[in-house]
Formats: sequence, structure tokens, C-alpha cells
Amino acid sequence: MTGPDRDLIRDWYPGGGPQPAELAEWYGERELPPTPEESPADTAAEERTLRRKLRRSRIFAATLCVVLLASACLTTLQYLRRVRQRAAAEMQGMLPVPSTLLPDDETPEQYDDFRDYFANYFSHSDGVSIPPAQTGTGVTLPLWGDTGLELSLQDIYTLVSPAVVGITATLDGEPYSWGTGVVFTEDGYIITNTHIISGCDGAKAAFPDGSEFELRLVGSDIASDISVLKMDGQGFPYAAFGSSDDLQVGDWVAAIGNPLGE
Repeated sequence: MTGPDRDLIRDWYPGGGPQPAELAEWYGERELPPTPEESPADTAAEERTLRRKLRRSRIFAATLCVVLLASACLTTLQYLRRVRQRAAAEMQGMLPVPSTLLPDDETPEQYDDFRDYFANYFSHSDGVSIPPAQTGTGVTLPLWGDTGLELSLQDIYTLVSPAVVGITATLDGEPYSWGTGVVFTEDGYIITNTHIISGCDGAKAAFPDGSEFELRLVGSDIASDISVLKMDGQGFPYAAFGSSDDLQVGDWVAAIGNPLGE
């Protein structure tokens, strides 16, 4: 194509790209400038780039799957290890097994005080292997009588919270369970629940200020779910305990503690 026709096409579409339908109709059957096409080299380069991106995506996905699978396997193995340790402890007599079997026809109703029945049924409680503390020191839990004071919940918290500690029970040096303890003497005796330390071989107490103390076992009882622990030191804040005989149905109570974790 020469002359004015070529100049017209150049002026209208200088890039020589695809021509509009109007141009094709205007020129009829005349040959129009060809549409530029990508060279084989450009196509091959794009394919190589696409293959590299796809390969990297596959490698990333495979690596992520391996990491997630390894994490799941490690968590499962740790759980199974603790289950085996707990099962082994139970098989070694760390469950509440009666040390003095009572006759089949003997029932709690035959005792004036149900605590006498349990005293005979459980001479002691197994299941806690925390290092023992010295016993026979004559320590007691003093009980306060009714003072007649009306305390608000804020007053109760202010008085009691300094003596409330977090108990972390450990097994083979790893945290196993958590709970709450209350200091009841200034030389570090703590009352807590037996189920918190059951099956464990160590424990520590943490105060609200962050200080921690290793604990030793004074005694534990599974039937009442009560244990006494001891930390070394003097001058600890301690709580005053009242008598349950002074309580009545409908009295307000306040629960202070941290049973769900450290």
C-alpha cells in the first residue's frame, strides 16, 4: 500500500496496531498493516517466569505443611507423654485407695460424725510426691469468732488478697496444673486443694508482686480435697479464717483466686 492510503493509516494509527472495523470497511479488500506479534523469545521468557513463580508457590506450601505437621506431632507427643506419666503414677498407687478396708456391712450412717468414717477409710492420702516439710511443729489454723463487723466486698478483697497466692504444680520440672492457695500463718503455711497438686512432684507459690517461693508438702487428704504446703520465710501476709458454724444459708460469699492459670 502506497501513497495517500499509507499516509492516512500512519496518521490514524501510528503504532500499526489492530485496526478498527471502520477502517477495514473504508478500505474494503485492501491489505491493512499487520498486527505486531510477540516474538518466540518473549513468549519463552514469560513461560519461564511463570514456571518459577509456580515452583516457588509449591515449595512454600510444602514447607508450611511440614511445619504445621511437625508442630501438631510435637503437641500430640507431649500430651501422650503426660498421659503416660499420669497413668504410671496411678498404677503405682497414687490414686485414693483405702488403706484400711471396712467391712461390707459398715456404712457412714453408723458413725455419729461422717469425718470419723473417712478417717478410718483413708488413713492417709497418696498421690502427691512433693518433697515433705517438717511436721510436728504444732502449727494450727486459728479461727476467728463473729466480730459483728459488716464488710463490703471491696473491704474483703483488701484484707484477703495479699495472702492469696497462685499455686503452680509441676511434673518433671514442667508446669502441670494451676490453682489458688491462701497463706494462714506468717511463717508460710498455705492451705490449698489436693487436686491441684495430685500426681505432681513439685510446686511453687507466686504472690501478686511477682515473688515466688518453692513449696514443700506438710500433708494432703483426697477425701476432703485439702492440702497444706509450706514455704520458707517469715513475715508473710496471712488471712484470718472464721468458723463455718457462724454461716447461714443465704449469706454472701466472695471467691478470690486464679484457678485458670498463672
